[in-house]
Amino acid sequence: MDNINKLRYDSRMQEIESTLVINPLEDINKLKALASEPRIQMLNLLREKTLNINEISDALKLPQSTVATHISILEDAGLIATESVKAKKEISIKPLEEIKGWLGRYRKLVQSANTGAILK
Repeated sequence: MDNINKLRYDSRMQEIESTLVINPLEDINKLKALASEPRIQMLNLLREKTLNINEISDALKLPQSTVATHISILEDAGLIATESVKAKKEISIKPLEEIKGWLGRYRKLVQSANTGAILK
């Protein structure tokens, strides 16, 4: 590797190392939450507007108890927020920038793996 390519490589590695902060123990709940088609569908619905469990249940044609379980998993993972309003639980997605930032760390990990870069 010539000096210019080595400098580019070293610079790229420093950039990856400074922005790539992955803690699998913390992130495992998010990854598990995103590993379910109904939960992904719920997140897509919540991108449009805040909904309650009944509205989500009707839209996805799932029992309310199933929706409530999925909502609990998404909330525990920090992907959505819930708020009780007039005896109903209103559900909203967390700010997309926060989720994009979290996913971006994994995108960088995959990209660095594809380039053969070694992460510390």
